[in-house]
Amino acid sequence: MVDEGAIKHIMSLLWNSSTKTPCAYDNIEDVQLEVMSLLSRLMVKDEFCVEAVQLGALDLAVHVLNLHVFEEDATGDSMKLERHALSIIKAVAGNDDNKVLIAEGPALQATVKLMSTVGLVNIAVGEASAGVVGAIGLRSESNSQRVLESGGIEALIRLLDVAITVGETKGEAAMKSKMSLCRTCCQALRNLVGRNVEVKEKALALGAEEKARKAWQMYGDYVGEAAHPCLRDMGCEVELRELWTGSVDKVQDSSAVLGDFSRLDTTLRL
Repeated sequence: MVDEGAIKHIMSLLWNSSTKTPCAYDNIEDVQLEVMSLLSRLMVKDEFCVEAVQLGALDLAVHVLNLHVFEEDATGDSMKLERHALSIIKAVAGNDDNKVLIAEGPALQATVKLMSTVGLVNIAVGEASAGVVGAIGLRSESNSQRVLESGGIEALIRLLDVAITVGETKGEAAMKSKMSLCRTCCQALRNLVGRNVEVKEKALALGAEEKARKAWQMYGDYVGEAAHPCLRDMGCEVELRELWTGSVDKVQDSSAVLGDFSRLDTTLRL
């Protein structure tokens, strides 16, 4: 349960809504990380999302994203602050009015820019930014159009391409990260193409079908659970497979089964 005034208090630790600037200690990254993480986890109700945006949550997130200058060391844990900023944007997008503010404002542009640069070398940032554009486009044709106009579709396809063509993966953790990235990209594409024909055509023209199928083939059903509906909603041919879960030992003779049904049918007619 979130106490009344909790969102306001947390935002006061991060952002000065009067001056539209971060608080004086914003350079203490550990403090920011913890408070931003807490804020994103509290966005469990529609009214919390609205209140957070009114108090400057989007302004804070965009400020953090725009501070980043692309460098060669944008891998590993060096981008935690940016990932938390993306988490805040995705969290407040749980409110439909907030989605419009994100799509029409600088938050979308900052997200796509990060996805197109850092996201290509930092899988965690790539996945977080893909999650944001997917949340923005969910059930909204106009927001999907804005993602298209911002270059978000191209960025998503490039992310998916990176996950399926990058060199040999080292370690189980790295493999799971790529699988998760593929899954998130497919989910985002599905959200974006579902109600917008132009977005669908653009995605297909950029090779979305081929890349989604390859991701499914490479990483199996974990990615397939997202790739299948993504391909279906793009109008691609997909096969529904129902795996047999019974036991051969329990299969009865077909004639006996048919006989049982015949007796049942006779009984019902009587």
